[in-house]
Amino acid sequence: DMTAGLNLGEYSAYVASEAMDFEEAVALVQKRGKFMAEAVPSGEGAMYAIIGLDTALVEEACAEATAEGDGLAVPANYNAPGQIVIAGHAQAAKRAAALPLKVSGPFHTELLQPAAEKLGPELDKMHISPMKMPVYTNVDASKVASEQDIIPILKKQIVSPVRWEQIIRNMAAEGADTFIELGPGKTLNGFVKRTLKGVV
Repeated sequence: DMTAGLNLGEYSAYVASEAMDFEEAVALVQKRGKFMAEAVPSGEGAMYAIIGLDTALVEEACAEATAEGDGLAVPANYNAPGQIVIAGHAQAAKRAAALPLKVSGPFHTELLQPAAEKLGPELDKMHISPMKMPVYTNVDASKVASEQDIIPILKKQIVSPVRWEQIIRNMAAEGADTFIELGPGKTLNGFVKRTLKGVV
C-alpha cells in the first residue's frame, strides 16, 4: 500500500514503487557511496547513537558541542523515540555523544555537501517513471507528491537528517497497521515497535 526506506533504503523504496529501474538504482548507489567516502577524509567525521535521551536534550547537546568550536555536531537520524544518531566533525560529535557507530563518515550532515554536488548530475541522468505506490521520504517524512519531486528530494537526502520516526507516524496516520521489513535484519521493525503500539 505504501513504502519507505531508511537512508539508502529510500532508493529501494523507489524501485519497489516502480519509479526507478533496479539496475539504474544499483549503479547510482555505488556512485553515491563513492562520493560520500570521498567527501570527508577518514577520521575527520564521526557518528554516534544516542540511546534513551529525549530528542530536545540531544539537539541541545549538539548545539552546545558545536558552539564549543570543535566543528559541527547535529542529529543525523531520528530513528525512534529514545534513539537518535548524531554526526559531524569527529571532536564535536564525540563531545555530544555516548555510543559510537561503526561507520567512518558524518552522514546526513552538511559536511557531505561535496558528495551531494557530485551526485546531482548522476541523479539528473536517471529515468523516473510514475510511482505505483506512495513513497515516504527521509528528508521531511512526507509522502512524495509526484515523480518529478524524486530527484530534488534525493539531492537533499544526502545532507539532510533521516526522519524515520516521523515517517512511521505518518504512515500509521494514513492507515498502515502492518509493517514488513525487507532486508538482512530486524532493525527497522524494532524502530517501528518503539514508535507505535499495537502494530505488527
